[in-house]
Amino acid sequence: MPNLTKAPKLEKINFTKCKKLSDVHPSIKVLKQLQELRMSCTRIKQLRTELMVFENLKTFDLSACGNLIKIPDLSGAPNLEKIDFSYCRNLGKFHSSIKVLKRLQELRMSNTQIKQLWKGLVVLPNLKELDLNYCENLIEIPDLSGAPNLEKIDFSYCGSLCKVHPSIKVLKRLQKLKMCGTRIKQLWKGWVVLPNLKELDLMCCENLIEMPDLSGAPNLEKIEFSYCESLCKFHSSIKGLKRLQELEMSGTQIKQPWKGLVVFDNLKELDLSCCENLIETPDLSGVPNLEKIDFSYCESLYKFHSSIKGLKRLQELRMSCTRIKQLWKGLAVLPNLKELDLSFSENLIEIPDLSEAPNLEKIDFSYFRSLCKFHSSIKVLKRLQELRMSGTQMLNRPRIWVSQSRSQSKNRWFLPLSLLAIRRQLKNH
Repeated sequence: MPNLTKAPKLEKINFTKCKKLSDVHPSIKVLKQLQELRMSCTRIKQLRTELMVFENLKTFDLSACGNLIKIPDLSGAPNLEKIDFSYCRNLGKFHSSIKVLKRLQELRMSNTQIKQLWKGLVVLPNLKELDLNYCENLIEIPDLSGAPNLEKIDFSYCGSLCKVHPSIKVLKRLQKLKMCGTRIKQLWKGWVVLPNLKELDLMCCENLIEMPDLSGAPNLEKIEFSYCESLCKFHSSIKGLKRLQELEMSGTQIKQPWKGLVVFDNLKELDLSCCENLIETPDLSGVPNLEKIDFSYCESLYKFHSSIKGLKRLQELRMSCTRIKQLWKGLAVLPNLKELDLSFSENLIEIPDLSEAPNLEKIDFSYFRSLCKFHSSIKVLKRLQELRMSGTQMLNRPRIWVSQSRSQSKNRWFLPLSLLAIRRQLKNH
């Protein structure tokens, strides 16, 4: 770093990706008007040992400094708003001076060796974002009661983290909570009021044994419990989540999502794929705005609820590798359905009537081994672009293979039957 003595009015310094930079010139102390200091992706080991006063410093970025072993004393920069030490892989301890940073809004420490952020109560009244994802040595969440204005928390893939601090209950402004890939068994006990919580991500929490009571978080829009392999039951409080838009529960031990009619007017995506214990789909008549449904690889699923016929906004339906024998009886009016995947449905004995799904663009009946003829309704599918039929028992199959050109589609699909050949075959029968 050059001598900066003759530039005392500097406000912004950016040495990002100066990969040979390993030391800071002592003249940096004279930069009393400095507001931004960015030194990410350098070889810095330690900034300075002595206290430096930067009253105007707001942004401090030392991310991806792989040699950094120690955070400097920050008490001389009390107006800091953003700190980023992400990917400082040798950094194992946070300096106690964080306690004086009353204006701090964002703290990013992902992919560090941090074991504990701070001990006891630390008052950070303006802190809004806390990111400690992939801190594999982190063993506990700090007391957050002194940061009541937190909006986003990310502890994803902190593989040693097994307990949530009870102070999470006071975070009334919390909007996003991500703790996927941790070892927690329970998020919280009893009723916790988080009125602004919109997104809850606990994906891949293999030790999680129960879903928390969510009745105190009525504004949740997205819930992610995918691949929580010990989770086998829904909490009844889910019925009160009227603003829920996405529910992801793939790879769990769920047998039944809910009983009877449950109203989710805003739910658009429902993913219960790879739920091996799921035996029947729930009543979906209270979810009229669903756009995407995935029950793929639910190998025990043998029954589909008739309420699917009322899903006028449904666009994608994925049911590959299930045990269902019949998708629906008679007509199902699905004017917006574009994708239908029934591949590897070995028990399915017939293609459903698709005449009221005229906007279908992609159909996959691959390895639908009982399939030996088409339903005549396929003739009305004028917008059909892709059809997969490999591994079926179709008789008199023309030896025509068609691939869509790159100009027509990003995906190149090879079809054992061209649409023209299918229509000719249907006319002859």
